Amino acid sequence: MLRVCEVNRKKNFRILDHGGNVFHEALKYVLLGERYFHVQRGGELLYDLSYVENQRFAEASPDYVDADLYRDMPLYPPYYSYDENDGEKIDFDLLKGMEAVCFEKVSEYSVALSRAILDNTGVKVIFRDDRIRWFLEDERIEVSGSSYDGPFMTVADEFYPSAFLLDYHNMDAMSMFHNMFFLQWLTPLPLSKVKYIEFTIPSSEGIGSIFLAYGIGKAYFEKKYGMTVTVKRGSPRYSDHIMEKYFNLIFTPPDSDESNTVYVVNYYSVIYLKAMRRAPYLDESILNRDFLDEIRTYAEAVFGEKRVLGLLLRGSDYITAALGGSCRPASMESIIDTVKKWKEEYKFDKLFLATEDGDILDVMVENFRGDILAVSQERYRISDFTDELRTISDIDITRHPDPEDYDNYTEDVLVNYFYALYLLSRCDAFLYSCNCCGMVLTKVFNRGKFERLLCLSDGNESVKK
Repeated sequence: MLRVCEVNRKKNFRILDHGGNVFHEALKYVLLGERYFHVQRGGELLYDLSYVENQRFAEASPDYVDADLYRDMPLYPPYYSYDENDGEKIDFDLLKGMEAVCFEKVSEYSVALSRAILDNTGVKVIFRDDRIRWFLEDERIEVSGSSYDGPFMTVADEFYPSAFLLDYHNMDAMSMFHNMFFLQWLTPLPLSKVKYIEFTIPSSEGIGSIFLAYGIGKAYFEKKYGMTVTVKRGSPRYSDHIMEKYFNLIFTPPDSDESNTVYVVNYYSVIYLKAMRRAPYLDESILNRDFLDEIRTYAEAVFGEKRVLGLLLRGSDYITAALGGSCRPASMESIIDTVKKWKEEYKFDKLFLATEDGDILDVMVENFRGDILAVSQERYRISDFTDELRTISDIDITRHPDPEDYDNYTEDVLVNYFYALYLLSRCDAFLYSCNCCGMVLTKVFNRGKFERLLCLSDGNESVKK
C-alpha cells in the first residue's frame, strides 16, 4: 500500500509526475525494491509516497490479533497490480445497505476505492481529507468533517480488525481494498472463463474447518458465479480415500487446468473476507448416505424421547492460540452457571457434551455427574500444547508418526467428530462456548429447529418463534 505523506526535502527519492496513474507507476518501482517517492506537479514537489507491505502494515498494529495462526500465513496480499476500472472483478457486496462511505485520509487504496465506487454504484463518497481533490475532481465527492445522517461505512487510515470483529461498518482502507479487489488477486482470467475454484487445504485444518471453507466457498463462488468449488487432492490432513468414503465433496477433476481454474492457495486470506461471511451452502447431503443413516440410527437409540441440551465446548488449542472476540472460549464458571440455569428452567433430562478438551470433560462430569452423555472422542489437555506443538494436528502427527497408523487414527477421529456434531444437531437446545467450525456445522445439520441457542463467549442468544 502506498501512503500519501508530506514532502521530505532532506531525502532524494525517485521523482514521479502527479496524475491519475501515479500509484500504478510507483508500484512498478516497488517491484524493483524502491519504497519511497517524491511526486511533482508543474515542476514543484507536491507530496511523497511511502510503500508498506499490506501484511506488515496489519501486523504492526496493536489491534491485529495476537495469535500465531494469523501470522504464519499472510491474510493480506500485496496487490502490485490491479485495475480499479474493471468493475466485473470488483466485489461490491461490502456496500450493501450503505448510503455512504467516509474515508479518513487519502491513500492509494482510498483513491482507487473511491473511483470504483463512483463508477459502479450510487453510494456517496465523503472524505475528511481535502487532498482528495488532487486525485479526483469528481463533484460527487464531498469533503466534510461532519457525520453522515444515514447508513454509512467509516474507513480509517490505520489498521482496524474488521475481519476478526465481524464489523464491516468500520474498516481501514487496506482491508476494504482487499475485500473488494480480491477477485483480481485470485486470477487474471475473465470470470466467464472460470469453471473451477480449487481450494488447497492447509494440513493443520480439522474436518470442521474444511467443510466450513468448502460450504462458504460454494455459497459465494457457486451461487453467485456458477463456478464449481473443488478440493485439491492430497492437501487435507485426511487421506483422499477417507474423505471419499464418508463425504460427498468434489475433488478437482482431470479437466481442470490453468485456462479454467482459480487456485486458492492462501486459504485464510479468502476465508476471512466479508464476501465469505455467508451461510455455508451445505446440508446433510454432504455426508454419504450409508454414513448418515448409521449416525441417525445411533442418535435415535441414544436420545429416544429424552429432552436433551446440547453443549459444544471448544477448548485445547482454541485456548492456547489466544484467539479473540467471539472465538475466545467462555470461562468454565460461566458455562457451568448457564448450564445449571437452563437445565432447571427448561427441564432437560440429559446433557449431550461434545468437547475435544479432556480438562473440560473432567470439570463437566464433576459438576453434572449422571447427566452427561458423550461419544468417544480423542481429547487433549492444555498441558499437551507447547511452543513446538501449537495445534491439535501438530500433536496428532507427533503421536502417530507412522503413515498407516496416522491414516487409521484420523479416520477414527473424523467419524467420531461427525457423530458428535450430528447428535448435537438433534438436541432440543444448543449452548456453545465460542464461535467455531463445529458450531456452524451443527447449525447446518439442525436446520433451524433448536428451541433456543446461545453463544457463551458473546452472549448472542436466539429463541425459535
